[in-house]
Amino acid sequence: MTDQPSLSRTERTIHIASWIALLLLVFPFLSGALTTSFNVGMAVPDGATTFGQPLWRYNWKESWWGIKLEHTHRLAGSTLGAIVFVACLTIFFTEKRQFVRWLGMASLALVIAQGMLGIMRVEDNARWGREWATFHGSFAQIVLATLVFLTAATSPWWILGDRVVSSNAHSIQRSTLALAALTYVQIVVGALYRHQSRGFHIHATIGYALFLVLLFTAALVLLDPVARKRLGVTLGIAFAGVFAQIILGNASALVYGNTPREFVTEITNLQAFTTAGHQLVGSVFFASTVALALASRRLLAQGNVR
Repeated sequence: MTDQPSLSRTERTIHIASWIALLLLVFPFLSGALTTSFNVGMAVPDGATTFGQPLWRYNWKESWWGIKLEHTHRLAGSTLGAIVFVACLTIFFTEKRQFVRWLGMASLALVIAQGMLGIMRVEDNARWGREWATFHGSFAQIVLATLVFLTAATSPWWILGDRVVSSNAHSIQRSTLALAALTYVQIVVGALYRHQSRGFHIHATIGYALFLVLLFTAALVLLDPVARKRLGVTLGIAFAGVFAQIILGNASALVYGNTPREFVTEITNLQAFTTAGHQLVGSVFFASTVALALASRRLLAQGNVR
């Protein structure tokens, strides 16, 4: 009996660290979404500090709740940055695969850039605040996609898994890539609407087009026994995400009624948490489409099945 191949202790540690960094994104994403939903993005008027004090030294327990929310967002982002810094340095000096080492460095650079964008969004608020906020929200999804890639590339199925022949591999790979790209476009248009109150109808139209692309992708995968076995779980997560997005998207429109969001001065908890949930689930859905595209590239090879 031969031993089954497995990851080394260092490889397992790197993969766990990548998962931790990916999961920790939930905290800055959720706090950032709530900050936008409650319109308290400028509760703290200075970018790199909190009322002139370093983030970790500011006593925010007695502060107004808007300041607490914005400060929590900053603390979550800085904590994520520190963990990604340690994880990516470890990857750079221990990982044998060159592309993974540089993927780790790219992840670190993007996290730092995201923090800088957050600072610029506050400091340039008088002139470019809404534009920087839109860019900041959209760029966060690029950080997410890179960390999904890093987590996938350090996983057992990527390192130890074999590619299998599928007669529809190229079609599935193109379709999953298109799905991930269209999902990102949908998120960018959604950020434009949240921060600048423009593009709602485009956002809704792309959302339903996205559902059709997902149905087409699902048909390709489910009708292919090889692809169904390798991609079925990730496809299921994507389906759950898109249905949740449709429900939360319509709920977000309903809780505001006939009043456009930009004219609502007293935002209720229901309105804020519904829209924040819509944004957070959208990020999870995007992550699943990126994982689906990566898995199709790594696990499927074009060929004739006999």
